[in-house]
Amino acid sequence: MPRPWQPALVACALAVSGASGPAEPDRVPVRVGVQIERGETETRSAWQPTADHLGAALPDRVFALHPMPASDLRSAAERGALDFAICDPGIYAELEQRQVAFRIATLLRSLPEGAVDRSGAVLFSRSDRDDLLDVASLRGRSFAAVDAESFAGWRMARRELARAGIAPESGLASIRFAGSPEAVVRDVQDGRADAGSVPSGTLERMTAQGEIVPEDFRILDESGADEPGAARRSTPRYPEWAFAATRDTPSALVRRTAAALLQMTPASPAVIAAGGAGWSIPLDYQPVRDCLRELGILPGDGADARDGASSALFAWLLFILAATGLAFALLPYPLLLRTRRTLEAERLRRQRAESERDRHRARLEILAGLHPQAAAAPDAPWDKLAPRLASLLEADCFGFFEHTARADSLRLRAGDGWLGARVGSAMVRATADSPIGKACATGRPVVFSGLRSPSAAPSEALLDEHEIDSGLAAPVPGRGVIAVCTKRRRSFTTDEMEFVGMVACRVAALLDRPGEGGTAEGDGDPAVLRARERVAELAPRYLEKRRRDVETIRASLAKSDFETVRRIGSDLKGTGRSYGFETISDLGRLLEEASQRKDPDSVNEALGRLVECLDKSGS
Repeated sequence: MPRPWQPALVACALAVSGASGPAEPDRVPVRVGVQIERGETETRSAWQPTADHLGAALPDRVFALHPMPASDLRSAAERGALDFAICDPGIYAELEQRQVAFRIATLLRSLPEGAVDRSGAVLFSRSDRDDLLDVASLRGRSFAAVDAESFAGWRMARRELARAGIAPESGLASIRFAGSPEAVVRDVQDGRADAGSVPSGTLERMTAQGEIVPEDFRILDESGADEPGAARRSTPRYPEWAFAATRDTPSALVRRTAAALLQMTPASPAVIAAGGAGWSIPLDYQPVRDCLRELGILPGDGADARDGASSALFAWLLFILAATGLAFALLPYPLLLRTRRTLEAERLRRQRAESERDRHRARLEILAGLHPQAAAAPDAPWDKLAPRLASLLEADCFGFFEHTARADSLRLRAGDGWLGARVGSAMVRATADSPIGKACATGRPVVFSGLRSPSAAPSEALLDEHEIDSGLAAPVPGRGVIAVCTKRRRSFTTDEMEFVGMVACRVAALLDRPGEGGTAEGDGDPAVLRARERVAELAPRYLEKRRRDVETIRASLAKSDFETVRRIGSDLKGTGRSYGFETISDLGRLLEEASQRKDPDSVNEALGRLVECLDKSGS
């Protein structure tokens, strides 16, 4: 249990952030708590490179790392003192149960069988202990584990002991927490403990380093013995460590951070320092919650159990008051209705939050599928991803339209929901009078609607044939356009527009790989050359429009018209990269965020940097 002074100490540590250094004046600090596993110094050494990687990927942010014990991490997350938390699966499951945090990525651990996103624990004794042959034989024996709150270092083993009918408090002679997996192994080896438990892979790692001889130890109730090359274990496999966002972290920051994590490779210095093999899309941590509930650490069954408990408490209160004849004297009927409405509103809020998390996970899976390392060929992901994109965006049709040798046309290369043999042959115009081609002509995302209204001008034969009314199109720089289309009239949120823009960027990166129509073999492709020439032709006109935007921002700022500044910033953010001006996109994001905060100083600072960028680009 944390001591009364610990929360205050954690708050001071978060405020000063001494070891991570002060945030640069133009960079917004992001607070990342990480669970201490082997001591603060080793924890910082392992995870500081990850914070540095994220800071490099998000140049407008500085990620400040705060190592802390599990109890302090829980407290800081619940108080809103953290933006993100890196923690073991047990601590994450507790935060999720309390509606404090939600997962955005799962660690890939490097084990003998390769990169894994699930691992177990191994219970073991010395091989010369013929009286210790299985977990059940540990009754009345001394036991060593890593830490009382370590999931792989104790809680997994505690569940196996409980299933063998051994309660740690009464069924073991003693329980010793050694502080690290290596110390547990040495305690058993030297006879200070009859048996112990460590995370899978520990014995194999110490063997490879020459610290132990594997024949000196016996694995108790070994699981997965038929898995060649796998790390030995005595427990089921559970999801690995989680990278989680706390409930008040801005959704845009969450998406950008998740994307930066998923782009890390096994060769990244940050991954190597953390002892991992990268990050994957977040797993379902239900097995961890089941384990903790079985141990009595987590109550009930998540939000549904709490909702049920609230409803049951409400019903019992009515019954007791009615039975004593005081129901309406002590609890007036209007208060009962308000209480019921409050419970119902909370239930709906939780449902919406869970739905948003499901959509966030689906988006991450789609972006991960479009990562250059995830597909063997540029067409490989479309068969699976196109239907998922259409479903996630509630679209009837999804398509990737690529440039052709003709500058005024686009060909439907891949997609979902289109009739017959339209994919591969159907054409649309690449001009501003086409709902889809307009994105290509302007170099920015375009939302269109009302194509089916009686007064609408003729659009495209392909869209008319499919009775398309509304849609969202985003340019794939130098390649074409991706579009989602619906038969019903609908609008698209800013989040949806940003997501489709991210998909477009991933498609461009995927198609630009050497040997796949990209820079190595595709430079001679007439369509690619023509697209790049067109971007170069449009760039001066684009920069001139941005200079006019500068004057508009200055005039709007003088009138405190932050909405106009926000709109222009959003436009810059979405269009800059399409023309090869990454800095303009970054500055557009800063303008948008500063205007949302109604911060004139930050707007002026970003505006000054934009002017410098335009001057350099035009020279």
